[in-house]
Amino acid sequence: NGAMVGLNATANYLTVIGGQVYLNSALTVQAGSAYFSGLAAQGAITIQAGANATLDNVMWTAGKINNTGNLILSKTIQYAGDFYYYATSTSASLSATGSVTATDGSIFHFSGQGNAEGSYNNGTVSVEGSFATSADVNVDGVLQIAGGALATAKGNIKTTKDIIVTKSGMLIAAINSTAMNISTNANLVVNASSQVVVQGSLSVASTIQLGAQSTLVVAKGYATSAALTMDAASKYVVTVFSNTTSRVLNVINNAQLSGSLEVDIDASFTFGVGQTQTVMTYGAHAGTFATFSIKRDPDSVNYGTKSATVTRGTESSSSGMESDAFVPQLAILPIAFLAYFF
Repeated sequence: NGAMVGLNATANYLTVIGGQVYLNSALTVQAGSAYFSGLAAQGAITIQAGANATLDNVMWTAGKINNTGNLILSKTIQYAGDFYYYATSTSASLSATGSVTATDGSIFHFSGQGNAEGSYNNGTVSVEGSFATSADVNVDGVLQIAGGALATAKGNIKTTKDIIVTKSGMLIAAINSTAMNISTNANLVVNASSQVVVQGSLSVASTIQLGAQSTLVVAKGYATSAALTMDAASKYVVTVFSNTTSRVLNVINNAQLSGSLEVDIDASFTFGVGQTQTVMTYGAHAGTFATFSIKRDPDSVNYGTKSATVTRGTESSSSGMESDAFVPQLAILPIAFLAYFF
């Protein structure tokens, strides 16, 4: 709104076309606070330590965002270039409060501390809006989805510390693909009416912790964790679709079972009377599911030494509750966010 100081107009750093500002070269925020709105970047943006920057309705198509200060992604952000966040503070954070789209071929890398040659396990990426990505998302620290949604249509998600999904948040891999991967070197913590939907693969080095009102959906995907704990108000949903192929949650060590089991039968699969299907494998287990439901009349849930199974009974002898297929709560997502996947 005021004068731009220190701009060398002859260097053609900025171009204004029809009210749109284009960044043609590198831009550095050395100190203070900067707010960018309606900016299309074709060069690098650097936010130095101690400085602050907010990107609002920004699109960049080339170059890198190198951030050692504090950065907030606000409203609608779209990028096809490379995003690198390297912070010098051990408590560094990146907040995505709006709608962020990472297009195919781009790179998203967050490091709480370090540089391109080496990084350390600090800092937090917090997704409070919608983050749709066809790029790999690498977080050297904690990934928190707090009331927002992070979904990958093509890229993989990898963290060195916990993945936390809370405040009715959603983590999806992926809506229409079975090739995407989510992995963490620590825990997956899901609570407060939040959901994790696995149609690709999920790998958790430590423990999947399903808290109150949380849901883990394994829908024809692969899910592996060293351990599992379930709150009495949590839910595990699994899709049965083949007599020969089992894609369920595999708990390597102990599974602490509780809450609800919901089994969805794929429309292409016939689950005959007397047949048994595996719904979870484990090294050992404690507890049982408090309730279970299945689309087509189960007789019982059976707990073996290494797996839990369900058996189809006759309609008259069924002790289970008939259920429709589980549908992730996609209605909470913005239309533009969903349109990215379909």
